[in-house]
This record gives sequence, structure tokens and C-alpha cells, in this order.
Amino acid sequence: MTILINNIRRITKDKMALVGMLIWPLMLMLFVSFRLSNVKVSNIGFIDEDNTKVTGVIKEKLGELSKVAVYNVKEEDIKEKLINEDLDYIIHLEKGYTDKLFKGENPVINSYSISETNTQIPIKIFIENYGNIINNMAYTSEGDESKFYEGLKNYEEGILKVSDKLINESSENNAMILQVLGFLVMGVLSLGIMGCSFIVEDRAKNMYGRIFTSPITIKSYMFQNILSGILIAFVQITILMGCLKFMLKVDLSYEFLQLYLIMLLFGLVSVSLGTFINSIAKSTRQFSLIGTLILTPFCMLGGCFWPREIMPKILRNISNFVPTTWAIEASKKVLFGDNIVKLTYEIGIMLLFTLVFFLLSSWKTVEINK
Repeated sequence: MTILINNIRRITKDKMALVGMLIWPLMLMLFVSFRLSNVKVSNIGFIDEDNTKVTGVIKEKLGELSKVAVYNVKEEDIKEKLINEDLDYIIHLEKGYTDKLFKGENPVINSYSISETNTQIPIKIFIENYGNIINNMAYTSEGDESKFYEGLKNYEEGILKVSDKLINESSENNAMILQVLGFLVMGVLSLGIMGCSFIVEDRAKNMYGRIFTSPITIKSYMFQNILSGILIAFVQITILMGCLKFMLKVDLSYEFLQLYLIMLLFGLVSVSLGTFINSIAKSTRQFSLIGTLILTPFCMLGGCFWPREIMPKILRNISNFVPTTWAIEASKKVLFGDNIVKLTYEIGIMLLFTLVFFLLSSWKTVEINK
């Protein structure tokens, strides 16, 4: 395993390579995770002219929502607070709200905003749904307040907390985490390509004469080069995923192991691609040029920098033929609830890319003898 050990030494001594493969992706992940931990808090104004137990419950439930701060305001301050952007949303409970409720008149919870943003829409949906629930419970209780509060308590214990998580946290956090993983995919692809540059370097330095005068065969030489690329890629993935979970504190919960396995598989794809580039490059300069021309388009088309959904249809169709797309798609499905055993399509395509790149590179190994 002389070639393998030597390759690992060479890559660890290359400071620029380490910056591109570890430091740069980590900095990008740090930036995105910082945004993830600083999601804007929605400031909600609350006008309670009724001051009853029911209106107190509504205010309490609003305060329990994630990323929401509730402030008491007056009716005459509505325009000023919204125009000055002191508040994002204002909820107004008029006097007599509770009386109308128990009379079965289905009172409306008034709300005000200047424009609806992604942070305000979940609050609007919540308050409308909660208002309808209260109206329905008041109607079924037929004015009996004890039955009304008992039914409301049972509902809150059974459903409300789940609704809060789904509306406010999961989709936004998962989108941010996916962006972090996009930069991780970029780093893995970069290392997979650059970590397999030893063959073309040996060719440029006329090292083959000395290597093959030793007992090392062509097959052993190629195998050790590929194995060194795989080991380096796996170490990089382990370090970056560890930083993601323990240093950046990105909450991946049970998805961590599944995402880790997806990244390891993509590491194999990246190494196979790097081996193929080695087989067609005639010099280190040509290798670097081809690697750069592949890395950036693959990351852009695959959704590492932005969601594929925003791209034109023709680019989405083209992106189906780059491996980064399937690493991102597999990660997305895991983040949004799918188990890794359901990702046979995405995993199968990544394995197919690996096989194709290794087969294409094997056709060129005969040139090593020249």
C-alpha cells in the first residue's frame, strides 16, 4: 500500500487543496447555518377589548408559537405600528367577542397587515383555523362554558403542538439545512476530483518509469490511487458532517445517519468522476481546467446553490444528467420525511454514475504503459 500512503501524504501537505476541500465549504456552511439560527422573529400586535378567559387563551396560544413575539397595542396605533414596521401583524378582538361566541354567532377575529410574507402567512393560517375551532366548539357546547373549555383543552393536548411545528419550523429549517448540504456536496465533489489528481501528476513528472520498475502492477497502482481518493473523501465527509452536527449545531435529529450515508455514496461518485478526468487529461494544467469546468456547472445545475425548481425547464431537464442533482434530491427526501430505503431510484442513479465513470476511465489505463 505504498502508493496509497504516499497519496494521503501528498494531499495533506497541499495547503491550497485543504482550503478548497475543507475550509471553504465549512465557511459557506457556517454562513448558512448562521442564517438558520437567526430566522426573523415575527412581531405580533394583540388588541384585546373583551378581556375574557377566551381571549386570554387565544393570546396565550399565539405566544407559544415558535419565532413569534406578542405585544399589547391599542386600536389607534394600528396604522402607525404597521407603517413603521414595528409590528408585522396585528390581531384585534372586539368587545363582546366572547358573548357572541357562546350565543353561536361565530364572531370573526380581525387581523391587519400591510403585506403577507412567508413569516406572516403561517400566523394568519393559525389564527383563522384556531378561530374556526373555537366557534365550532362553542356551537357544540351549546353555551355551556365548562364543556367548551374541556373540549378546548382536549384539542390542545392532542393536536395543536404538532400543527405549530409543521407550520413554523420544519419547512423553513429544512430548506436552510438543504442549502448547507448543497455546499457540503460542492466540497465533496471538489475533493473527489482533486483527490484523484495523482495519476496525472505522476505522468507529468515521468514517475511511471520508477514506479513500474518496482513490483507494483498497473492494476495495483490504479486500485491504490482510487482507494486513496475514497479514503480521503470519506474522511472529509466525516469531518464536515461532524462540524455540521456538533460545531454548527444544525439539528438533524434522526436524519443525520441517513444523510451521512448519502454523502458517502456521493463521495464514491466524486472519486469515480475524478478518476475519469485523470484518464483523459494529458497534463496537470489540463486536469485543473477540466475539473473547474465540471465543478461549477455541476453544482449550479444540481441545486447546490439554489433550488432546482427556480430554474427554467430546459435546465432542469439537463440537470437530470449530473450526479449532484441526485445527491441533493436524496437529501431533500430524507429531510422531508422519507426513509433512505425509499430512495432506491436516487441511490441507483448515483451508483450508475459511479459505474459508468469507472468503466470510462478503465478504457484509458492502457496508456499508462506508454
